[in-house]
Amino acid sequence: KRSKQLGKEIRDNLERYEYLRAHGGSDPFWSDGVNMNLCRKHVIYLRSRVETDLDPEYYPDEYGLEIPEEVDNNYMADPDGIRSRTKAALEVLKENQDFQYLRNKLSGDLDKESDQCMNSVRYVLGLEDAIRRDDLVVMRRCQDPEFYVNYLRNSRKKLEVILGSEYLEPKIREGQLTIWDFIGGQ
Repeated sequence: KRSKQLGKEIRDNLERYEYLRAHGGSDPFWSDGVNMNLCRKHVIYLRSRVETDLDPEYYPDEYGLEIPEEVDNNYMADPDGIRSRTKAALEVLKENQDFQYLRNKLSGDLDKESDQCMNSVRYVLGLEDAIRRDDLVVMRRCQDPEFYVNYLRNSRKKLEVILGSEYLEPKIREGQLTIWDFIGGQ
């Protein structure tokens, strides 16, 4: 039983390593390389557990599998894809009418409640900075702008309530939608 368990854990870590190499992960703070090296260390540790916990005749087949190579901690799978999807997402966010409205209201003299409505704007500006610094880990967090479009819309609604103005919902068109319907233009 222990042999099967250790064999499964070794196999799971080897599969995770290969998945990260080919497709990348979704860790919001660490690169694929860091996570691949963590899987590698787990395999090494699990092999040592096999050696200490089991007699050689009970070693799982996975014990004989090759230990994955150590990779550069900065490795990221599909870096060009991350860059292009993030740049496209940033373009959508910066053209969004709610972003533009909030960006124009961003200043140092907002009260605490109004200032909290600006976090969505700071996020977009931070994403722009991540692109400038080529920080792929940060860029990976926002390759699909839909969540942030909603975040901007809700932030604007909240700010307009605080400021005492009324948020006018964009008109929903029937039929085929255009990119402008998505980003909130025209």
